[in-house]
Order: sequence, then structure tokens, then C-alpha cells
Amino acid sequence: MLYVNILQKKYKCEKDGEKFDTYEKYIEHGRKVHHKVVLKCNKCGKQFVSEKDRLHHVQARCKDKKD
Repeated sequence: MLYVNILQKKYKCEKDGEKFDTYEKYIEHGRKVHHKVVLKCNKCGKQFVSEKDRLHHVQARCKDKKD
């Protein structure tokens, strides 16, 4: 039987290695601790800490919906 740890922290800060369980907490950490510029998708408003992630989202997944 396969067990999945639902409390597993999936998002890891590339600068200090801190891990977060939600993407929102990861974004907030980057903004507050590292004074990182947060980029937004022009279609749906989702936030990203890297241009690479934003471009991937726009090209592959954006459904053009505001959350």
C-alpha cells in the first residue's frame, strides 16, 4: 500500500532552502524575506517568483481565469 504524506512541503526556496506546504506561502516568503519581485500572469493573475515559471504557466496551463 502506498502512503502519501499530505503534510509534505512541496515548495522549496532556492535561496535558503526553506520549504513551504502551499505555493502562496512560498511566494510570500520570496517577497518578504528576499525582497524578490513577484511576476504575475497577465491572463489570470497567478503570481510567480521566476520568469521561467511564469512563461511555463502561460504556455502550458493558463486557463485565462481569475482566481
